[in-house]
Amino acid sequence: MQLGWIDFSKEDKSNAMNIIHSLNEPGVLDELGFGAIRNAFANDFFPGTSTLHTRSKYFYLIPYMLFEFQKKYAEGKEIAHGNPAAFIKKIRKDIDDEEKKTKNLLMKVAKDSSEIEGVIGSSKDDEKYWVERTPIVIYWSGLRTFGFFENSKYSTNYTYSELLADFYRIAQNKSNSKSAATDSFDEQNDSDAGGSVYYPISKDFHNPKWRDNINIGLTKKEAKDLRKRIISNENSKNSLLAFILKEDLNLKNLSFKDFTEAYKTRFPAEIKEKLDLANAVNEFYYLIMLRYNYLLAKADFENCNIDVRKQWEEIEPLISQICTNFNLEKTFLVMKIQNKNLRDFLRNLKTELPKASATGDYSVVDLLITNREKSLKTTRAKINHPDKYDVKKLLTYERFDYRFNNVQKHVQDIQEGENNA
Repeated sequence: MQLGWIDFSKEDKSNAMNIIHSLNEPGVLDELGFGAIRNAFANDFFPGTSTLHTRSKYFYLIPYMLFEFQKKYAEGKEIAHGNPAAFIKKIRKDIDDEEKKTKNLLMKVAKDSSEIEGVIGSSKDDEKYWVERTPIVIYWSGLRTFGFFENSKYSTNYTYSELLADFYRIAQNKSNSKSAATDSFDEQNDSDAGGSVYYPISKDFHNPKWRDNINIGLTKKEAKDLRKRIISNENSKNSLLAFILKEDLNLKNLSFKDFTEAYKTRFPAEIKEKLDLANAVNEFYYLIMLRYNYLLAKADFENCNIDVRKQWEEIEPLISQICTNFNLEKTFLVMKIQNKNLRDFLRNLKTELPKASATGDYSVVDLLITNREKSLKTTRAKINHPDKYDVKKLLTYERFDYRFNNVQKHVQDIQEGENNA
């Protein structure tokens, strides 16, 4: 057998970290593999968003900055030479450095803590400190989803690596004149169709004064533009996020469940159906994770946190109704859940839980949960090692919010931005 090293790029590493992060949302632990369902609903309701998103301003700071790089290369101010990989690596580092400078500038001009909140990298008051996952990596999917790149045919799968390669080709293209960067990129991209040069950043983001009076809030123009993009873009126009912005709904101080209840009479039928399914999934998930905690606590019931037993006793009479409300097959169909092991696990639980609540014998349910964790976590399965966990400090499992908390901030940024002078 031959052995070798796999050389992952910085982007590959960042993408892998983002995937891992998406499977471990803040406040939500997923020991039993519910993440596929959670992510399916989150991507459907709120496309282009991420739990890593902080403020909407990054949807504009990034294109403004990228246009400057594109313009510099198009005007021949930095010519590509030598090893292409080395030049592309330099472009990436230059972008990284510029993002760090932007962080420092935002912190410097902030008038109070509210203008620092959400600035990526602001957790340390150190100009040299920077983050592993930079804004351009965190917001890339959203920039793509909401049509921030010039040619729509590139919007779905266009990667950061491809943008860097495009910048290299622009810098290498000796036919660019000094006026090329401010000419119509539509015309340039059309004329280069089938060629080697593509200008990914629209001249709409030619904003030489974007650093003047910079702050983390959206300007009125930016807020209106972002609302329009989300509502009209093919990737997001039929989403719950687009509906929220069309109707200008107030999301302040609402949980996901409270939000669905507050506006239930206003949702279109298709969105309402998905929201009902998502809330039913939440209650079923919460039930299962309470039972999971109960199993861990059983190792030392005399000393465990009494809340574990109390929570289980409160939810046990509701088991039959929770299982009835959880329309498993429709959830699989509507949300296109293909994972067979997950589907079988949930089907079996839905069948066995009402029986167990009626007889008081949860042995089959407990075995299903135990085997599921073992299949996912193998030797790291907590149920295999209950003695290693302090039963007085068992982890709390919250219901999914499907990125609603992040979306609240985006919507607030848009609404407040539009009210700016």
